[in-house]
Amino acid sequence: MMGSSLYTSLIGAILAVVLLFTFLNYAPSLLDENVANDPSLDQTLNFLEDANESETTVTLQVPSGGGIAIMDGGNLTYNIGDDANSFDPSNAAAYTHIKGFHMKRPDRCGTDTCVCVCDNMDLSDISQDRFEAMFGERPSTDLPGGELLCREPACAETTVNLKDQHKVSDVFQRTPPDYNSYQNHYWLNSALLLNVEFLKPGQRVDGLPITIGGYADRLPQSEYTVTGQPADKENTVKLTSIR
Repeated sequence: MMGSSLYTSLIGAILAVVLLFTFLNYAPSLLDENVANDPSLDQTLNFLEDANESETTVTLQVPSGGGIAIMDGGNLTYNIGDDANSFDPSNAAAYTHIKGFHMKRPDRCGTDTCVCVCDNMDLSDISQDRFEAMFGERPSTDLPGGELLCREPACAETTVNLKDQHKVSDVFQRTPPDYNSYQNHYWLNSALLLNVEFLKPGQRVDGLPITIGGYADRLPQSEYTVTGQPADKENTVKLTSIR
């Protein structure tokens, strides 16, 4: 009787191992956090690869309440001046109408260009202490809503890079009224598509239209038609239009 029980347990253990190996072989996307079977993610990666060869246009679906972020080797950064180092901690008040100008690169990203589809995006305040801990400088004021949070991202990478700077006004080809300085705003080694409810037309801070991650006085969409082409550097894509 004991031999029969031992035999049954042994057979059960062997079956469990077989089932585990079957799962590992046929469901790798469920185990690897850095590779997600997401149509928008695959489409964005394919777009970058194709635009690296010739002018390419694609329509991307952005999840409700979320976004698609492209980060070329670093964090997602939205800048308000021509100089790559234009943020002046002593004049942080100039950024109070800018929300989500920084998004930390998800830990699951490696060192290549990382594309992430975020099902849920939110804004977080950046205190003076937190900013100093992140960037080694202390700003003159807190930065309310200064950081974008990408929750539960599906991410994957490509060796195709983005052009260093993309002026948002050039890419969108429309400058919001009464906000001329917006013409100098740009994404630094990154780009972002948003479909979030916390950005609404007409919102203002200190008399200026609120800007979130490059979207000033415009309503984010669930669908974007994006055009790109090879840039002046090898293996680099320039975004020419987002509409």
